[in-house]
Amino acid sequence: MRRAIIRKTAMALATLWTLGGAGCGQGGDENLDREQALPTRTDVPGAGATDFAINRPQIRSLWGSGDKDIWGVGNGGMVVRWNGKTWHRIPVPTTSTLWATWGSSDKDVWAVGDGGVTMQFNGTRWTKVASPAKEGAVLNDVWGTAATDVWAVGDEGLLMHYDGAAWTETPLPTINNLLTVWAASRMDAWLGGDLGTLYRWDGSNWNEQASGTAMATVHIRGASSSKVWAIKSNSSIWFWNGTTWTAGGAYSSNNRLWFSSDKEGWVYGGSSAYRWNGTMWSYDGSSTPALWSQSSTNAWLINSGDIYRFDGMRWSSAW
Repeated sequence: MRRAIIRKTAMALATLWTLGGAGCGQGGDENLDREQALPTRTDVPGAGATDFAINRPQIRSLWGSGDKDIWGVGNGGMVVRWNGKTWHRIPVPTTSTLWATWGSSDKDVWAVGDGGVTMQFNGTRWTKVASPAKEGAVLNDVWGTAATDVWAVGDEGLLMHYDGAAWTETPLPTINNLLTVWAASRMDAWLGGDLGTLYRWDGSNWNEQASGTAMATVHIRGASSSKVWAIKSNSSIWFWNGTTWTAGGAYSSNNRLWFSSDKEGWVYGGSSAYRWNGTMWSYDGSSTPALWSQSSTNAWLINSGDIYRFDGMRWSSAW
């Protein structure tokens, strides 16, 4: 179910990105401090054993601490970073697909994904962090409120919390795949999953909530405790006003949400991206599996082999 819901709308990126140099792989620690500048799209991979090519990279999630520090993670352990001038490929100690990323600052960023991978950036390098997730587990989402308050969710009811020192598992009375987690504060968080699974955190316990439908709760994001949006497997958007959930429209098979404020948000992941202005949704971009915005005049998406930046008026290619 999770693969059918989340992965079917992720578009393959058609660009061929090439990185030169011997040994610039994804594995060993000797490579973790070497940032590789992404070349222009006109580059063609050369022949030879020392050439390193990345074919059709797929970025699944974007997160940034600011307009000069944006991270993208995706297939095959792909991690890229925007430093305010250029995008760079960042070597990491995994080749597993990474499904989500979140951070509390430019010196504390997390990425999670297939194989139960939980990986942290400390401002200098990425390292794997031990967790209760089994080797074959799939982690679908990560979110937190601080470096000492991070949640991650995965298949078969897997829920974990990081307190700044270690990950611990939080048992839930469900074996449904958990697909999404989002927190407004240490005292208020939401998670969702297959078959309409919906739970709310009150600071002490996760309490099951009526979701209004048996359709999977695919993604949850918000701007505050009383302004939360959820998207279902049929692409319908639901809104929490602090008291009740109400259903809204569906938008182009989308299955992802992002909000930088209650007046600036996006729904994406399907055939088109739509922007929220505080009152209504309107078309404002093409298909993308990954989108992040800081404000109404600064957003990024990776789409069909290109990287685009939004300045509040229009999207433009921004390598």
